[in-house]
Formats: sequence, structure tokens, C-alpha cells
Amino acid sequence: MIVILPHIKHQKRRLKMANNTNQTPVINGKVIQGTSRNDVLRGTNGNDTLYGLNGNDKLYGLNGNDLLKGGKGNDTLYGGNHNDILYGEDNNDQLYGDSGRDILYGGNGNDTLHGGNDNDILYGDGGNDRLYGENGNDILYGGNGNDTLNGGSGSDVMRGGAGNDAYYVDNARDIVIEAANEGTDTVYSSINYTTPQNVETLILTGSAPISGHGNNSNNNIYGNNNSNQLHGGNGNDFIRGVNGNDRIYGDNGNDWLYGDNGNDLLYGGSGNDLLNGGAGNDRLYGMAGDDTYHFGRGYGNDFIYDIQGHNTLHFNGLNTSDVRIESHNNSWTIHVNGTNDSVTIGYQNAGAHASINNFVFDDGSFSNTQLSNMMGTTKILGASLENSNLVVHNQNLTAEKVAAGDALEISGGLLESGNDGALDSQLNGLFSEPPVTTGSIGAADTVAYATTETVTYVDDNVHNTSII
Repeated sequence: MIVILPHIKHQKRRLKMANNTNQTPVINGKVIQGTSRNDVLRGTNGNDTLYGLNGNDKLYGLNGNDLLKGGKGNDTLYGGNHNDILYGEDNNDQLYGDSGRDILYGGNGNDTLHGGNDNDILYGDGGNDRLYGENGNDILYGGNGNDTLNGGSGSDVMRGGAGNDAYYVDNARDIVIEAANEGTDTVYSSINYTTPQNVETLILTGSAPISGHGNNSNNNIYGNNNSNQLHGGNGNDFIRGVNGNDRIYGDNGNDWLYGDNGNDLLYGGSGNDLLNGGAGNDRLYGMAGDDTYHFGRGYGNDFIYDIQGHNTLHFNGLNTSDVRIESHNNSWTIHVNGTNDSVTIGYQNAGAHASINNFVFDDGSFSNTQLSNMMGTTKILGASLENSNLVVHNQNLTAEKVAAGDALEISGGLLESGNDGALDSQLNGLFSEPPVTTGSIGAADTVAYATTETVTYVDDNVHNTSII
């Protein structure tokens, strides 16, 4: 290490240590310069200037208002007490302002800056930098690159600059500034927060039941593990409740709403929205627009109400043979066989104005009218609709798929009294050998199938001594 004494011309001192590093003597309030090696430079109680030059150096300002420059190499700079200025310069540096009102410049490379106590100013400059204001009211500038800005305690101002930046907010007086076309940016907030303009993603953190609001752009909004209230605002938003009993509002735009775990409340708002409650007993309201709902195994007991637009319900991973439908007054309840899962659809017996107009299963799509015609008190398995007629396929409806004692109820105007031939034509061939005959058929009948060589259908219920 070279020590320059400004009052003694051309005098140089170099101390070579056994560990191949250089140590400086203490010089009060002077300029201290390193070498091309990995140096350790220590200031004094005065106002010192330390130059690391080449190598991976460690610079300690100690007391006084110091100026530290790391130079080339991966350097570590400690300002010490009082008001210091630190330059990381080239490569990947670590800067610590410590006490006092410090100014830190990361320079080129991927740098980490810690303001320390008091009100500090941090510049990440080039590279993907991490800026931590820590205590005090700090100002953080990310510069170019994908930077992380965390003001810490106090009222902080954070400006990411170009690149995909991440901000951490923990104070209602924190300010996040982003300009247009400066990347895709994210705010992590542990308090109630409204996303500022030109920030795309909001992620709520911590364990408090807090709220998050989007801006006028297209946002991604995520809740934390508690119960949150999430609003998309304007734009086409993606909103996910995560854990907790959440209230999710898409507001304007074509939004995607996911409740995830918990008993959630989802409001689509205006626009063509997608609503997926996830696990838990959820209530879903699409409101204006042509909305799409999702339901499947493990979703719990959901409720859907939507009398605006032309709406669709997707059954994820389910065929028509996996569900059974019950009608209660003006609502339908669709049960998933073998589970306690169900979805109830309010205002469903309203024809074209029903809440759900189209049902999509893995084995096909059905209109409200078609699915209504397939509705029974128990199960309809191995059936399809062709030209509004119920067609039962012999290869699908077998004794292996129907439990002992099950019955098939045909109602809703599919058959009328005196139209026995219609039932004969749709159910003949259901069994491989026994012929099918019909008796007096009314508008609502229950069919019990048997192993005898002849199956006879009469009004109301038929019971046979050899029911499958």
C-alpha cells in the first residue's frame, strides 16, 4: 500500500503484511491511497480521502467527513461516523454509510448500498443494484438495471429508473416514482397501498389484513396470507387472493380474479371477467359483461349469481358423468359425485336470462337448456343430447357405473303423457338383450332398471325384486 503525505514531497511508505494484504498507518485527515493488491485502508478522526485503486479493497472512513473511492475490484466501503461520500466505482461493491448523512454511489456493477442511520441519498447507477435506506428519511435512485429499493424506516423517496425494479414499502409516507416505458416494476407492501402510475405489480406482504388497489394500467395484484381487500381499478387486471377470506373487486376492464384458499367474495365489475374461487366456500358475482367462471374438485361449496351478459361455467377436470344436478326454486346446485363439493347457481331457471348460459365439461359443452333437459333427481350417466332429445348410449351406461338401487328420473317436458314411443326409442337398447316396453308414461317418471328379461315402465316409481 502507498501512503501519500502531502506535506512531505515524494515520500512514500508501504507496509507489506504476511497475509499478502496491505495495511496503512494512521494519518490524521490525509489522503490515503491503496495499490493494485487487496488493500485495507483506514482513515482517522479527521476528514480523510481513501482510494482503493485496483484489487478487492476494504475502506474504513472512521470518524470525520470522509470521501471513499473503491476503484476497480469488488470493494467494501464503510463510511463510519459523520457525513461521508462513498463511491463503489467499478465491479460489484458493498457500501455502508453508517452514521451521519451520507451519499453513496454504486457505480458500475451489481452493488449493494446501505444508508445506515440518518437521512441518506443512495445512487445505484449501472447494474442490478440493491439499495437499503435503513433508518431515516432516505432518497434512493436505482439508475439503470433491475434494482431493488427498500427505504426502511422513515418517509422515503424511491426512484427506480430504467429496468425492472422492485420496491419495498412499509410507511404510508413512502413515495415510489416510475416513469413510463421504464420496465415492469413491482411494489411489495406491508401496509394499505395504492399502486402508483407506471408500476405494474402489487404484492402485499406481512400478516396484517391490509388492502391493495391497482392503478389505471393493467395490474397484477396479490394478497398476503391474511384476509385482504383487493381492487383492480381500471385496466385488465390479474388479482389473486392467496390465503385468507378475501374480497376481490375487478372494477373496470377484463379482469382475472382468483380467490385461492379461504372463503372469498369475488366481484367482476364491468368487462368480460374470469372468476375462479379456488378452495373454500366462495361467492362469485360477475356483474356486467360476458363472464367466465371456473369450478372443480376441492373447490368447496361455491355460489354464483350473474344476470348480466352471456356467461359460461367451466368444470375443470370433470365430465358430465362426474356431476349431478338439483333444482331448487330458481336455483341449481351441481354436485361433484363422491365429494362434498358443489356449486349453486342463483337465478338459473330463467331461460335466456339465466346466470349461466353455457356449461363446459371435459367431454363437451352444453347450453343452459340442454343441461336443464339432462337434469334428474339422482344421476344421468352415459347420456348426451341430440336435437333436444336425450340419447342414452349402451356402451356408457353400465351396471359398473350405476350403483345398486339408482333411478333415472325424466322430467321437464322431455316426455308427455301418451308419448310412450319417445321413451321406447331413447331407452331401447340400454340393455344388451331384454326388450323394452312402455306403459302409461306421464310427464315425470322414475325408471328402475332390473336384471329380468323385460323392463316395464309405468307412472311414478317402478320397483323390481332384482334391481341392479
